[in-house]
Amino acid sequence: MLVLGMDTTAVIASVAVAEIDDYIKTYSLFSLKNRLTHSENLMPMVEQVIELFGVKPSELALLAVSVGPGSFTGVRIGVSTVKGLSFASGGGIPCVAVSTLEALAENLSQHTGIICPLMDARRQQFYNALF
Repeated sequence: MLVLGMDTTAVIASVAVAEIDDYIKTYSLFSLKNRLTHSENLMPMVEQVIELFGVKPSELALLAVSVGPGSFTGVRIGVSTVKGLSFASGGGIPCVAVSTLEALAENLSQHTGIICPLMDARRQQFYNALF
């Protein structure tokens, strides 16, 4: 199954395509650190990562988007882009929302102890969760 995922909740926007069966086989990732321009750069990033991976948009089986915590404007940009891509495909590509902190914690899913991902919330504060 081919999945297109994106995160626009932080200063760095990321877009990835992953081939997932029992585990992630291959992926392409494109990130861009360019403040306040996610709305301008997101679709070119999507086009570039799809081209790098060598797939057609019609081959995507799932669209995933981070829904925070993070920049509320970033969340709206990501969610509206994913919904627009699904709509443009005729509604045939399902969408899924992913917690940014849960996605960070998933990187340590083999760890048996407590996992506490942290994200910069600016103004000397941070977002966190315990898993």
